[in-house]
Amino acid sequence: MRTEIKSRLDSELRKNKLVKIILFLVVFPVCCFLIYSLIDPSSIKGSNVIGVSINRHTLLHDEGHTNYLHIRVENDDRIIKVTLPRSVPIKVGVKVMLRKLERSSSRKAKYKFLMYLK
Repeated sequence: MRTEIKSRLDSELRKNKLVKIILFLVVFPVCCFLIYSLIDPSSIKGSNVIGVSINRHTLLHDEGHTNYLHIRVENDDRIIKVTLPRSVPIKVGVKVMLRKLERSSSRKAKYKFLMYLK
């Protein structure tokens, strides 16, 4: 009777190992492909955009503070909120150059502050 139980347990273990190997060979490459397609740097397109800063906002937190500019872009009706680097002074009512980064797979865009224009 012990040999029968041992042989059944061995066959179950082999089946489980086979299932794990198949899952690893199928699921792992699919996950890798999905992650690569999400972070593929060649799918990001960038362009410079000019807008006017219309308002500012400061957020206080434990590490200090973060300055935000609210910018109205010339070709768009939306108001964009951009983080301002700490070394840059806050100016309202001035033209601003932003870097617009967007993926070809989604409609959302991220904006990064570049500089003030005169």
